[in-house]
Amino acid sequence: MIQVLPLACESLGTRSSCHLVITTDTIILVDASVSLGPRRYGLPPHPKEVAISYLSRQIILAAATIANHVTVTHYHADHYSLPWPRAYEFSNKEIATTIYSNKIVWAKKTDTVNYSQRKRAYWLWKNELLDVRPADGNSFSVGDTEVRFSAPLYHGTSETKMGTVVALSISDGNRKWLYTSDVSGPGHHEVLEFIQQESPDYVLIDGPAVYHPRIQEEEIVQSLRNLRQVYDLVPTVIIEHHFLRTSDWEKILKEKVGIDPKKIFSLADLVKAPRTLLEVDRKQLHRQSPPSKEFYENLKTPTREFKEQLELIARDLPASGYLLDKVMREIQKHQLGEENLYIDER
Repeated sequence: MIQVLPLACESLGTRSSCHLVITTDTIILVDASVSLGPRRYGLPPHPKEVAISYLSRQIILAAATIANHVTVTHYHADHYSLPWPRAYEFSNKEIATTIYSNKIVWAKKTDTVNYSQRKRAYWLWKNELLDVRPADGNSFSVGDTEVRFSAPLYHGTSETKMGTVVALSISDGNRKWLYTSDVSGPGHHEVLEFIQQESPDYVLIDGPAVYHPRIQEEEIVQSLRNLRQVYDLVPTVIIEHHFLRTSDWEKILKEKVGIDPKKIFSLADLVKAPRTLLEVDRKQLHRQSPPSKEFYENLKTPTREFKEQLELIARDLPASGYLLDKVMREIQKHQLGEENLYIDER
């Protein structure tokens, strides 16, 4: 059986696609990081966004204690925990070491990523304390569980300057989960070929970044056309990440793709958690409860008291019930050796 637990994602309030995949054989932590858009509508993240990012980081750290494998599909900070502090991400060298140590790290090779990603990846690949292995085109098996990584796939179209990512599929012999990583739609036919080759029961895809001003209309059209093909190929399609950063993503599905939005899920929908889409509502959040300058000053060097304040804010958000109750309960079962492995509650 396969159990998928979202840990951080757009529908739970942050920029991420982090999820934990549990089978009867092994536990895989996928793209273990969380981030926030530093500016949206000309505004910084609202305290509610910062709070859920902090809570998600704690959940990811807890999940790392039970994982046997962790993936890095590329080196953007919402998929890879940086070994130095950066605003809104609550990571540093100690935290990154905790996440990537004492397990096998399957990481994107750096030959087809851009310069900024290669700089970020240097710490990971040169760290002799970590067991880092190239993901691109590779696979591994544990018992009946098989994990397969794609060859490098474009982060969007072939003209992208962001380089490539790897997608991955996880099968327990009965069901198969496929995660495309950031393929922007998909924006390229090679992603469709990998999905068709793997023939998954579930696919988690990021969708096109229709909100982004630098994305050309023809790219969006191509991505939506490809998304329709994914929908026709795979029984259950889950959309997250880029696509959910626009408020009318369901309307676009219906009017431009010809898909009933009720037949496509977010990760929150998949686990029956309440959607907590915060970035897309940032303007409204700032209008309803304007943050103080002091909040952002305290964020630069957060004290224990400030972190406790973030925890209190996070607990009032819809996603926190799922994260603190269901996810932490499952993690604690594994920490205590009391796990009752099951999957797919839908």
